[in-house]
Amino acid sequence: MISPEDLGKYKNLVGSIRIDHEAYERIFTSIMDALDDVGTATDIFATAAVPSCKIIVGETRTGKSAVVIDVVRACELDSESGGQRQSIVYAIAPPKGTVKALLEQLLRALGDPHWARGTESNMTQRLLTMLRSVGCRMIIIDEFQHLGENGSGKLLYRTADWLKNLVEGKEWALVAIGLPEAVSIIHANRQLVTRFDPPLVMPLFDWNDDYSRRQFKAVLRSFAVELAPFELPDLGERDTALRLYLATSGRIGLFVKLMDRAVKNAIRKGDPRIRLDDLAVAFEQSIWFSTEFPLPGGPFHADIAVCRGESLIAGVQQLASRDDYDDLSAGVSVHGPKEQPEGSNNGAARSEKRRVKNELGTVL
Repeated sequence: MISPEDLGKYKNLVGSIRIDHEAYERIFTSIMDALDDVGTATDIFATAAVPSCKIIVGETRTGKSAVVIDVVRACELDSESGGQRQSIVYAIAPPKGTVKALLEQLLRALGDPHWARGTESNMTQRLLTMLRSVGCRMIIIDEFQHLGENGSGKLLYRTADWLKNLVEGKEWALVAIGLPEAVSIIHANRQLVTRFDPPLVMPLFDWNDDYSRRQFKAVLRSFAVELAPFELPDLGERDTALRLYLATSGRIGLFVKLMDRAVKNAIRKGDPRIRLDDLAVAFEQSIWFSTEFPLPGGPFHADIAVCRGESLIAGVQQLASRDDYDDLSAGVSVHGPKEQPEGSNNGAARSEKRRVKNELGTVL
């Protein structure tokens, strides 16, 4: 067992863990393919035949943003003689966003010191100039649904028309990420619709679906392997997995939040052992709907027979659907952290990880 003094080095371990699942792989690959389709400035035929436009939709805390953040990390800034290259420009659309507000975010992401200055037309021209000067190949707009919150059909059409013009030159791909209602922004302009591929959906895990449940359990097991040297119950065991599903409504982002709190509590106690009681405490501390959970004792102390009721599962999903958290740190991918603290994975853990990877391969 690791000494209490050494536990502190694992404080940020949860945030570094990524565990692939089917939807993650599909969306990650699709975005990377879109980036590849754009080509580079050194290509003989650098301009794509059509603009490559993707929209990723899903409920909060399902992992949409995390997939895209992993894409951004895979294509980090590189420096070349004569200036900085930035193949991906990532910005978050502001609440009740207008075209001008989005322009400010994009110019700020590009490092424009005067990102809030100018008319919409002037700012658009500066944006286009800067995108070309850094060799941009993809623009990613997160929280895309914010662009449709201004309450006016006319303004919505204008926003969609501006986006259409942004990709008209086919010099860069456009990736939009948001809640399901974000699709309405694209449908506000018929010409913009034709430029987008069908939506890529990051679904919720469904406990009542055998295939989805197996994926969820495999993700939990893989996550537990990455949490060495902390000692946990078998998270993928059916009853424990059900309790975790009820505690998080099957949303990976909430599961990550729960485990991050449990790990940090263990570090503060100086004890690497994390039991169901510890998960119950972390649930009360970190999951906003814990005070409204419909069973006495919460998901970790309630009678397991009662927990299996379909009405309870549906009720928890309804509770979580009211969640208004930003969709942050919600994704997982199997390659794990790029660097792990020394001693974080012993031989037994590596063997277990190989077993889980094989299981994921058969499930996914």
